[in-house]
Amino acid sequence: MRKWLEKEPVGAWQHFTTAHTVFSLDLAIVLLFGSIIAVFTGGPDDDNVNVLILEAFTERLLRDPLGTTYLLAKAALIEEIVFRGIPLHLAVLFSHGRWGFITPVALVSSFVFGWGHGGWEGIFLQGFGGLLYCGLFLKCGGLRGRILRPLAMCWAIHLTWNGMELGIAIAGSAITAALP
Repeated sequence: MRKWLEKEPVGAWQHFTTAHTVFSLDLAIVLLFGSIIAVFTGGPDDDNVNVLILEAFTERLLRDPLGTTYLLAKAALIEEIVFRGIPLHLAVLFSHGRWGFITPVALVSSFVFGWGHGGWEGIFLQGFGGLLYCGLFLKCGGLRGRILRPLAMCWAIHLTWNGMELGIAIAGSAITAALP
């Protein structure tokens, strides 16, 4: 894993395939842990943070598509700056690339990111995704002290993920509304 992270992608195609790999792994993790959580808990509660946020965004998107897209883009960018950009960039700068310092920072950052997205369920769903985004950040130049390209890659994947979730929520609410 370390060797893979240390070899920075060259060119747009390698950056795209790296981001696609992270996105696919994130989807697999959410499907796996989401299924396990659904089996043991009976699915998300009506007061689950993620359910409430998706419902609010779905209603808002139908009323104001452009404003909601802007809000999603801004939220994803702020989360990437706070949970990946600042902590990982500082960890790399102060540790001079030593993994013994970077790894705990990535773990703590991902834990807090997941917890903020819905407690223990969020840690298993978004927290593992956040750890993958940390890997993407480091792989795309963050390990060499760069910040803009790695942050842009993480933001693009995060925004794509949020858009996919919102699309699924809209489709789900349309299907639910069509049922008798």
